[in-house]
Amino acid sequence: MNWQEYKTYHKSKYGTTSQNMLSQDYQAYKTKELGTTRRHTSPTRHMSPIRYEHALKTLPESRHYKRTQLERVSQHAHEGRGSPTRGWAAIAPQRGRERHELKERCGSKAFLDPEHEKFPVMSASRYNNKCEVSCQGVQAAYNRANQYKHFDIARKAEQLGHSHCGWGERQRSPVRRYTSQPRMRY
Repeated sequence: MNWQEYKTYHKSKYGTTSQNMLSQDYQAYKTKELGTTRRHTSPTRHMSPIRYEHALKTLPESRHYKRTQLERVSQHAHEGRGSPTRGWAAIAPQRGRERHELKERCGSKAFLDPEHEKFPVMSASRYNNKCEVSCQGVQAAYNRANQYKHFDIARKAEQLGHSHCGWGERQRSPVRRYTSQPRMRY
């Protein structure tokens, strides 16, 4: 079996996987060791996958851009790679009524900045009526907090990621540990 045939076979048997794992399995197949090897788990095993069809049904018709974006993202859902926040924009609670409802239903634990209803880590009520932390939401909050230099929020997101999403210990934390002194600009 050549490489292209093996890729098709592997996808039908195991579903999606990384290119590196596919290559390792192909090498094992070539040396006739495939029968004894097992497919490794992906590093995103703790992340609950987003149900794209359900998210598309629950997304209001008026959100044209988010709908087309979700349709485009769902076409690549079978690929084992991509952003860990893939699809979060469609299930995240929008500002206003959706965030107010989420705070009433789940309390302040739904946001990393509950006073201002910012950095949601739970999906909107229209998508999921459970008060569960979404790993995609935690990752999105972590990225956005670092982007806008809210390092205290980024630390909260990192702690939540370690406790709920199985984030491993990093060699050095990407969250900057600034003191109260401003950064020097030249």
